[in-house]
Amino acid sequence: MKWLAALLAATTLAFSAGTCHFLHQLRQEQQQDTAPATVPRVAPRRVSMPASAAPAMDPDVATTPAHDRAGGTGKPDPGQIAGAQARLAQLRDPLMRATRARALAELFREQWRPMARELGLTAADIDRIAGVQADQALQYQERRAKCQVDPACGDNGAFEKAYRNAQEERYATNLGPETYARFKAYQESQNERNVVSMLNLLLPEDDALSDAATDRLVQILGEQRHQFARDAAARGEKAAGFDFLVQSAAVAGSADEVARRKESAGAYANHAVELASSTLDSGQLARFREMMEDTLYDYDDYLQMSAVLQATRPATGAQRPDAAHP
Repeated sequence: MKWLAALLAATTLAFSAGTCHFLHQLRQEQQQDTAPATVPRVAPRRVSMPASAAPAMDPDVATTPAHDRAGGTGKPDPGQIAGAQARLAQLRDPLMRATRARALAELFREQWRPMARELGLTAADIDRIAGVQADQALQYQERRAKCQVDPACGDNGAFEKAYRNAQEERYATNLGPETYARFKAYQESQNERNVVSMLNLLLPEDDALSDAATDRLVQILGEQRHQFARDAAARGEKAAGFDFLVQSAAVAGSADEVARRKESAGAYANHAVELASSTLDSGQLARFREMMEDTLYDYDDYLQMSAVLQATRPATGAQRPDAAHP
């Protein structure tokens, strides 16, 4: 669909340009051992999500130590251990460690800046948080490299799991109570912020939503989504989202599930347009309505395809119509 094509073209560069160069270099150096940064994250989304509205969390980290990766034999992999030794030497060299710390800190700054207004972060706040995160990431890298060099160092997989599980604790510590609360609220409203990002991509630059209009639209759409889920639960129905924009509800597995989801999604979209009309000007509202119509068209196709797959291949585990699509 038109807005999705524009979205993918525009947002890929917006998010990736600031991180890909560093991550590519880091992957080359580490042979797939990337830095476990504690950069803000939201729950994983479909590929259509505007990346600029969804700051990434930690880069993916391989959880199997090098000495367990040699073709599944459990024997040390000499090449990977040699690479870990080289990385450990770099991390212990003050000059190289400082260079790596600066690169990580800049990566983290780029991830926090889009949220600065909503979280009330100053440039100094971002510098401080990014510096702390860079230090934490380097400590992790050093500990990981040590265990790849010496298999007897301990349970590296357990260490990595504990590191990731402590992510929220690090956010809370690094941000402080008030900012952390705003950060959690920002995450909770990510669906609606994605919608605003999509809408702004379709609007002329001089008609993009103001900060006040953004906050208001995020609020009213978020309230609609939460109320819809509560109402669906009260009726014994299961709510499911599609492309951030629409929600539907039906009794899972019922004979009329597809028809009910089509009906409820259409009503949801119409109500969203009605709510948005109090905040958007005529041009913005027209684009918002177009987004909704395109999404409903795609959702109809998805529901019909799901119904056919369920009818023709019931034993294959084909995706159900109630499967959530954020």
